[in-house]
Amino acid sequence: MSSTAATLTPAPPMSTADHKKPAGLYVISDGLRSLANTDEDLTRSLNGHKAGTLLSALDAVPRRRYVKQATPIERLDNLTALLGGAELFCKRDDMLPLAGGGSKTRKLEYIVQAALDAGADILVTCGAVQSNHARLTASAAAREGLACHIILEERVAGSFNPKASGNNYTFALLGATTEVVPADGVPAAEERVMARLRAEGCRPYWVPGGGAPHFPPS
Repeated sequence: MSSTAATLTPAPPMSTADHKKPAGLYVISDGLRSLANTDEDLTRSLNGHKAGTLLSALDAVPRRRYVKQATPIERLDNLTALLGGAELFCKRDDMLPLAGGGSKTRKLEYIVQAALDAGADILVTCGAVQSNHARLTASAAAREGLACHIILEERVAGSFNPKASGNNYTFALLGATTEVVPADGVPAAEERVMARLRAEGCRPYWVPGGGAPHFPPS
């Protein structure tokens, strides 16, 4: 690719030969790729290609349905003008459901369904002291009537503040219990917490940090 910044221009009207191409696209002027305005545009673009098979495969996996509609893609007019180069867009995944939004909501649809299918009554996960994943996992647990325990990894010594705001503040609001471990302390804590919960008669389900990997082998 040339070092010159790519620019986005509206796609030209479709001809008969192009009738299978999706409408409403912005096409990068170098012709290397295109950016869909919405998730629906992207889905239409992928249909008929190998990626369409992936979408069908994902739809076949049981999941919760937290996401009811596509989040918008907004043009960043001021930043585009400031930089004077390529047009910039923002995918507004902050508008997704669960507490505070975030793209990991989509992963949690599959993870929480698997936990419910396994008969779990508590989700156990881990993350940094201000983990977005942990916040969303706690929110999903609360929504489903499950308990949640979060192992917070203090990756930088002294960085955890029990009185901090942000995600740290929302954990308790969402009903989750937390514990703090030093850097690299998650594996030992996971083993200990899962064993303790099972001994107490609970049915814990382990959710890896960030929510991946999750899918069981086929």
